[in-house]
Amino acid sequence: MANSVDGNIPTRWILLRGLGRDSRHWGKTVSVLEKEVPYHQFFALDLPGTGIERDLSAPLSIADNVDFLRQKYASLLREGPVNLLAISLGGMVAADWMSRFPDEIAGGVFINTSSQLSPFYQRLYPPAALGLIGALVKAKLKGSALALEQSVAGWVVNNSGQQQTAAIQWASFYTSKRLGVATLCRQLIAAAQFSPPRLTQPLLLVNSQQDRLVNPCCTERLAQYWHQAVVSHPIAGHDLPVDDPQWLAQTIGQWLLQQRTGAH
Repeated sequence: MANSVDGNIPTRWILLRGLGRDSRHWGKTVSVLEKEVPYHQFFALDLPGTGIERDLSAPLSIADNVDFLRQKYASLLREGPVNLLAISLGGMVAADWMSRFPDEIAGGVFINTSSQLSPFYQRLYPPAALGLIGALVKAKLKGSALALEQSVAGWVVNNSGQQQTAAIQWASFYTSKRLGVATLCRQLIAAAQFSPPRLTQPLLLVNSQQDRLVNPCCTERLAQYWHQAVVSHPIAGHDLPVDDPQWLAQTIGQWLLQQRTGAH
C-alpha cells in the first residue's frame, strides 16, 4: 500500500459513516487519526441524503451511493488511489467501490459491517430496532432531538461516560442538515440488498464484541468470505469510533505498518 513516507503524495483516506449518520458523527476520530497515523490525510464525506447532502434523495442501492461519491469527488480521485475507512452501511459502500473500481482504491478498513451472508435478525438486533423506532416516534411527537439521540447513543455507545456527551453533540446537528426519516428508510432498503463482492485489495476488518446493534458475527462471516482475520475490540459498542477512537487509530496504524513491512 502506498505511503507518503515512501513518496511525495500523502496517503489519502475517505471516511464513510453508516445508517442515519453523516460526516459530523466521526467527532474527534479524525483528529485522533491525524495524530496517530502521520503523513496521511483524512476526508470525511457525506452520503446522499445526509449532512451537507441532506437535500438529496438517498439512493435505493449501494452502487448508486458509490456513483454519487465518485462523480462529486472526482478531483480527489485524480490524485491517485485512496484508502477507505468505513463503518456499518459505509462499509457496504466501500466494498462496492473497491470491487467495481479497484484502480481507485488501495485498501479498506471496515468497522462493524454486515451483509446478506448473515440473517436479518443478526444484521439488526430486533430489540434495538424496536427501541430505536419507538424513540423516533416519540421524538417526532414531542419534537425532542436530544431524547432521540440519547436513545441512539444508548444502543451504539457502550462507554457510559461518552453516551450523554455524544447525544448532546448529535442532537445539535438537528439545527441544520438533520436527517430525514425518508433517508433512513431508503438507506435500510439499500443495505438489505447488499451482497458482498470479491475484493483483491488489502483489508482490515474490525468489530466490537459487545455490539448491541449488529451481531459481531456479521463481520466474522465477511472475514471468512474474504479470507481475512478480524481484529476485535472487547468492550466497545457499534459506534467504535466514538467509544474508543484511540484504539481504532492505533489498530489502523499497526495494520499499515504490517502492509509496509510485509509482516502478518
